[in-house]
Amino acid sequence: MLRSAALPQPLTVEIVDLTTGGARVRGAEVPVGSRVTLEFTPPDRKRPVSARGVVAHGTHRAEQPWIGVVFHLVAMRGGR
Repeated sequence: MLRSAALPQPLTVEIVDLTTGGARVRGAEVPVGSRVTLEFTPPDRKRPVSARGVVAHGTHRAEQPWIGVVFHLVAMRGGR
């Protein structure tokens, strides 16, 4: 789930690349510099995490839009 003040409502998106420093997210176009929160469950965990970050790059009016997010804060919810 992707949340941002730049969006009218939260969006269900697909994470196509994930590292400890950021992610490439398919299914959203958000302006560069926008603050976002990405909520997802990493492959090695049972509980979701909430990652705050900033959009570093992305598409503009693409058929399959995507954004690149640089994480600033990752909060775990519970244990593995």
